[in-house]
Amino acid sequence: MNHKALFLLWLGLGIGGAFSLYSQQQGLSEQEQSVRQRIVQIAQKYIGAPYVYGAASPQGFDCSGFASFVYQEAANLAIPRSSQAIWMKGFPLSLEKALPGDILVFNTFGNIPSHVAILLPNDQMIHAVSQGPKTGVIISPLGDSYFSPRFLGVRRFIGARSTSVEEKPKDQGASGDKSQTKEREEKGDSLEFVGFTITNDVIVYTDKIPAQVGSTIQFVITNGTGSDGIFQVLFYKMDLDPAKNKTIREERVTLQKGATITLSPITFTEAGDYKLILKTQHNLKRVERIWKVQPLR
Repeated sequence: MNHKALFLLWLGLGIGGAFSLYSQQQGLSEQEQSVRQRIVQIAQKYIGAPYVYGAASPQGFDCSGFASFVYQEAANLAIPRSSQAIWMKGFPLSLEKALPGDILVFNTFGNIPSHVAILLPNDQMIHAVSQGPKTGVIISPLGDSYFSPRFLGVRRFIGARSTSVEEKPKDQGASGDKSQTKEREEKGDSLEFVGFTITNDVIVYTDKIPAQVGSTIQFVITNGTGSDGIFQVLFYKMDLDPAKNKTIREERVTLQKGATITLSPITFTEAGDYKLILKTQHNLKRVERIWKVQPLR
């Protein structure tokens, strides 16, 4: 049954009836049917909750934090706490075979599994979103103009034995030290990817989305200047006295035009304001971004 047919099914029968009929056709047990219904219901309870990097509570969610929190509350199911780990550990299946409650995985930058959503009835999904006209927990159509082209696949943790999946996105030049990332994924730790494209223009802004102490971010940088280059990366905790700024990361990266690099993860250990600066080898600033990190809630 395709999603258009399923959409009509939901409209005609309502949530309970559609789940019942569809579960009979797919051979689902009553228990699995009940679990999927509850995941859908619990997920929608948190519509409007704010987005917070590294958070997994009704006071704030990131995308994987939202999915894992809903699964835990609705079904006492522990699923991985990052998009990449969900991609690697979940049972893979096609979108045509997906059911409400399954997890959709997206590549939002750098050809990395970097965003997840929970499939809903009526060709919709629910997820915690950090950018766009609306942020926080929202419902989006599967055909969303931003997410649809970035869809990677479906991962199932309900009624299917999870497995280590060998399927990987096609490499498009992403590189960097992945050992720390892999270690965090295996431990199930939270990890949030933050992507930047370096252009020939200067981009300066303060992120409206806060991060949380204890959360970990990983920068994914793309060279969009149109030519090969060497770039300087500077990341530090800000102080009212600039002389007391605390440097956290300072390095140089070489990127061919159009290439992407994934830097090693950084964990926020203190509340405060943090700044990332990306410069060319000629000391020309191209990106400046500020984060506010708040205490653990």
